Amino acid sequence: MDWPFGMYPKGGLERLGPHVTAYYGEVLPLSNSAIVRGSDATLVFDANVGPAAVALRAEVDRLGPPLRHLVLSHVHTDHTLGAMAFSPPARVLARSYTRDRLARWAADPSTLPPNCLGGEPRIVVPGEVVDAERSIDLGGVTVHLHAEPTPAHTKADLWAVVEPDGVVLCGDLWFKECEPYLGSGSLVGALAAIQRLRDVRGAVYLPGHGPSGTPDPRSGEDPVERYVRWVLRETRRGVRRGLSGGDLGVFVGERFGERVRRLGWLRIGGSWIGRRRRLTFPVSLPGSLEDSVGAAERDVRGSDAEPRS
Repeated sequence: MDWPFGMYPKGGLERLGPHVTAYYGEVLPLSNSAIVRGSDATLVFDANVGPAAVALRAEVDRLGPPLRHLVLSHVHTDHTLGAMAFSPPARVLARSYTRDRLARWAADPSTLPPNCLGGEPRIVVPGEVVDAERSIDLGGVTVHLHAEPTPAHTKADLWAVVEPDGVVLCGDLWFKECEPYLGSGSLVGALAAIQRLRDVRGAVYLPGHGPSGTPDPRSGEDPVERYVRWVLRETRRGVRRGLSGGDLGVFVGERFGERVRRLGWLRIGGSWIGRRRRLTFPVSLPGSLEDSVGAAERDVRGSDAEPRS
């Protein structure tokens, strides 16, 4: 497979610890999931979507113990629509915001956001809500779930720490080598979430998109943090000029283009390389910058308006 992050691991699988295996989806938007196995039960973190979810379920069933739990880190369809491949038998856990959105989609599929992958999905509504810290014992392995206290990637996100492996499952609170999508949440909250992830001092981190790794240990120096801080700064500048909405998105986009040209950066292998630290990533998402500016505008203006997705 032509994987933009290097050599695609065999079967999309990477061992992160004695009890944790990462699964890298092979269909766009290249979402990540994890398989956590204890002596008594198996847990899947994020359901992926389409053929990737089917391949993930096949790997779960290839080895024991039996599948018992599915955790959905957030509501976005590339992490939730694959739940139909796992439930039943898995009991599904998610934030109340995620459950309510999925329940709405199940009742009226026409309300699904545009560009959903796959044909006619069977929407699985989570049966258990996790809006505070929660631990799941799999038999010698414990998955500690953490609910973000404020909007970050979305209005409500979950992440997890697997012990004794020290593996941190980030959902989309952290991206690696992939442009972060922030249009559904808060840029200020995203920065706080990355710091909380960093504070755990995990042995290895699985981002929602991109290869495993660890955030830069220096606060504010991770590439995602640099990007988020830059978007916030330029959004504030545009708001001070009286811009809003689409005009503000155009302004920030033009500022981004100017920065690239001014620094004389070159595009090599899908990434911008230059004299200073880059703001772009090997994988960019069309429209992501503009949507992130919309979230940044909500932050700057102190708005609690409902994001589009």
